[in-house]
Amino acid sequence: MVQFTHIWANTTSLGYLLKPIVSKMDSQHFWDHMDCLSEESIEKIEADLIESIWKNYDIRTDTLLFDTTNFFTYIDSTNERCTIAQRGKNKQKRTDLRQIGYALVVTREDHIPLFQHTYVGNQPDCITFQKVIEKIKKRLTLLNLDFSRHTLIFDKGMPTKKNFAMIDDLKCSYVTSIKLAGHKDLIESFKENAEEISVNEEKVLAFRSKKKICNKERVALIYLSETLREGVMRGIRESITKRIKLLDEIQRKLVSSKRKINQEKKK
Repeated sequence: MVQFTHIWANTTSLGYLLKPIVSKMDSQHFWDHMDCLSEESIEKIEADLIESIWKNYDIRTDTLLFDTTNFFTYIDSTNERCTIAQRGKNKQKRTDLRQIGYALVVTREDHIPLFQHTYVGNQPDCITFQKVIEKIKKRLTLLNLDFSRHTLIFDKGMPTKKNFAMIDDLKCSYVTSIKLAGHKDLIESFKENAEEISVNEEKVLAFRSKKKICNKERVALIYLSETLREGVMRGIRESITKRIKLLDEIQRKLVSSKRKINQEKKK
């Protein structure tokens, strides 16, 4: 850990400012000083950094990407001081460990972070969206950016009736995805009306329509992704292969057990 901290520090301004002592830095320095800055101070520093970037660089913000993730930790289960680390659905499949959730908004072209939010590890994405959407608007307002002139892109884990209502109230343009299980009419319309279009020099089948979704008429775009279909089919084939191997193993054990029973009977 000492070597890792030293290498990391050299990639930041610390390597220049603290050159004589940076080689002696270790993780304990971080733990000793982690309470020196309050959460409010960290948010202020973050806002000041982003504001400075906006003043000095020409960054396009017309399209913003919003997503969430989580990180598992080794915080002990008996540690009651840390309430943010909780067990939940972990992206690294480490459900045995307490985790922390993390939400991030970045610009599409340069991936410049506009907003970040850390939250409890057992909180669903849809709830996180409700808690941060107004904060995202506030951050844009502080940068003198018109929230209504930006398009926010987020995935299908976040759209709910309440979240759509919040987006409509905030007059936010957005692109998201929904689960088609509850919109079979769109699937049927796609089968009948899909046309081939060109996207990034690639031909895809797509269909554009309007449909009442979550109490409001919205534009729906349905397209067939060959890449996604191939990935799904590959996953299905891998799952079938695993099941066949498992059945073969069960069959082998049954045959072996039957032989042992017959041998015992002969005795």
